[in-house]
Amino acid sequence: MGVSQAERGAIERWISAKGLDKYGNPSGTMYAGGSPTFNMATGEMTDRFEYIAKKHPSKPWADFLAAKEL
Repeated sequence: MGVSQAERGAIERWISAKGLDKYGNPSGTMYAGGSPTFNMATGEMTDRFEYIAKKHPSKPWADFLAAKEL
């Protein structure tokens, strides 16, 4: 999938502004294995930003892209 550097910055700003956890979920969300990016069956990790992009296909962070990044 790939998440651009500009989009990664927008995601970070969106998370901060909305008070979400670092995975874009409500603060205080608990995860089996400690992280939603860790697949306990395979032992593989997913990139945090790719996880967020897949979970939020509507890209709610789009409003947080800086004008120069558009």
